[in-house]
Amino acid sequence: EEKKAKKKKSAKKKMKVAASVILFLGVQAQTENLVGIGVGNLGHESIDRIVSIALRDYGFRVIDTAQASRNEEIIARAIQNVQDRIQIVTKVWYTMLGFERTRYAINETIKIFF
Repeated sequence: EEKKAKKKKSAKKKMKVAASVILFLGVQAQTENLVGIGVGNLGHESIDRIVSIALRDYGFRVIDTAQASRNEEIIARAIQNVQDRIQIVTKVWYTMLGFERTRYAINETIKIFF
């Protein structure tokens, strides 16, 4: 029993990484969290639970997804009651490349999360 308590306590340590990221367009982005949880290979039925645990118990603040994974709505529901700042990283599917299509795809993701 004592062993389990120690293991659980050590698992709750928060991870924080401070860094500056240069995006491919030359725009500099400041972030404290470069380590995140990717949910692309998770089954849709487990995303809500896993994202909640990652945010609550492990201090993750970055969630990586992709439009092709078709799970952005699930993630949006999982984070709707979170008070802390969260960063969502997503990718546009290759069929949506090009200025107009990419802009459309980005706006669709924004609608889901905001």
